[in-house]
Amino acid sequence: MTEKPGANGGDKPIIITISGDLGSGKSLLANALVERWQAERYSTGVVQRKLAEKMGITTLELNRRAETDRSIDDQIDSVFKNLARTPTNLVVDSRMAFHFLPMSFRVKLEVPPAIAAARVGKDTGRIGEGDYRTQAEVEAALGARKASERARFKAYYNADIEDHAGYDLVINTADVPPEAVAQLVNDAVALWRRGVRVEKLWVAPRSLFPTIDPLLLDADAVIGAAANWPLPGGWPENAIPVRKAGSAYVAEGGAEWISAGIKGDKPLAPVVIQDGMGMMPDSGVTERWESTHHFKHLYHPD
Repeated sequence: MTEKPGANGGDKPIIITISGDLGSGKSLLANALVERWQAERYSTGVVQRKLAEKMGITTLELNRRAETDRSIDDQIDSVFKNLARTPTNLVVDSRMAFHFLPMSFRVKLEVPPAIAAARVGKDTGRIGEGDYRTQAEVEAALGARKASERARFKAYYNADIEDHAGYDLVINTADVPPEAVAQLVNDAVALWRRGVRVEKLWVAPRSLFPTIDPLLLDADAVIGAAANWPLPGGWPENAIPVRKAGSAYVAEGGAEWISAGIKGDKPLAPVVIQDGMGMMPDSGVTERWESTHHFKHLYHPD
């Protein structure tokens, strides 16, 4: 862990930008950060949904129109381009905020599509999202909207909202309490202001799919991991290497850390994505993880 006192803030106003998937918990996080940092809040999601409602269309339809009518994005984004000169702390909830405010602490929240659809489907307070009868319809609409926005932002701004390189902190919020997400972000911001690098990508141990059979775990190593669970910024390099398999994170190492995290009810642990696609472990291995650690994965990717 390296530290440069005052490298990213000191007494200067803090700008925290939140990007990420629909249903990932951006609004809950923004509310918590506003309270913690006594900040003002700006949200393009609210602007976008109100604009769609005013036009009598859904947000998906608004996104489709924006693919050929750049004035829609210009109207939404114009609010955020001049925030860099703010005299107060700001929390900015916008999928392009990381691009417009690169000096900010940039957070991305992600969540598997099925969990996002379940969350959005239960959120009756959303406006402009459309009227869907099934979770499958919600998931399809969210996927279409995400694809539309990603393609449009690549074309307009040469920015990829899915590339982790554009963020300081990425959190997969599946099976993570909102307060744990907020705590990690607050800790990371405090360290960032002191010039300390925090591990970038965090996932709930219960959301990982280890390839090693739990019956082969080193019991002493698990006990040691539990007794020496690191704080943010203090993890061993590449402690939990993973590969992506669809929306799942397949853990090819760090099984003792994962076991200790599940047994100790740790909400999040840092992982490092390796090159190449991962292969889901044999179903028997996953079932033994669940039975020996007394939990159930919230989702099993197809």
